Amino acid sequence: MTSICVEFMRVSATATIVLPVAVQLASDLGLNPLMLVIPITMACAYAFLLPVGTTANALVYDHAKLKISDLVRIRER
Repeated sequence: MTSICVEFMRVSATATIVLPVAVQLASDLGLNPLMLVIPITMACAYAFLLPVGTTANALVYDHAKLKISDLVRIRER
């Protein structure tokens, strides 16, 4: 769920929304909060494919006049 959210929202916004929910969920389930927080943090850190994910992606996307399909497909060398 976090990986999908990061594709449409900024990483910081996703983390700000999802992490407190995960901490409360872990508390309610009697789990160590790190069991949920660490995977969510990793998903936020590595799931930025679309331009909205990071500022650098947005800059390159605009400057190079890319299309979304350029960012999601593998190019052969």
